[in-house]
Amino acid sequence: MTSLYFSPQANTEARGITLHKDSQFAQSWQNFKDNNPYVNKVLVWKTKLDESDNPLVRASVLMKDKMSELFGGVFQRTELSEALTEICKMDPTFDKERFLLECEYDMIPNVLEAMITPDLEILQDWCYERAYSLLATPVKQAYELGLKFDSKVRGREKCLNDKN
Repeated sequence: MTSLYFSPQANTEARGITLHKDSQFAQSWQNFKDNNPYVNKVLVWKTKLDESDNPLVRASVLMKDKMSELFGGVFQRTELSEALTEICKMDPTFDKERFLLECEYDMIPNVLEAMITPDLEILQDWCYERAYSLLATPVKQAYELGLKFDSKVRGREKCLNDKN
């Protein structure tokens, strides 16, 4: 009769552990940093600069930090830059400026108008399923409660004239 429970047994023959290739790279990089005299010298200089009480050194470190803060992100990848890179890979003729103009004058006004009126058919034409679902749910709930929409869009000129 066999037991339903498994009792683990120690493997006395297994002796070595093999590191993953990334772990081996990390370990060799750590060894390089720890044992290389040039790297150690640079780290000592950096520590001396960071801990210095000299006003000129402190001011230059502060200036370097502020410049890094201001311009450090200029060359770093952002979500937008990664998305644009992927779009350009799929469509080499993609023009960001033309796309933004199309959004400004065509897509955004149509979606906003469909949300304000509310015209679910137009909204469904312009939005993907997930966005449509998020935007249409409150409208459908309002209709179920018997509410009616009475929206008026006032042009910017009309608003400015009312203030005078």
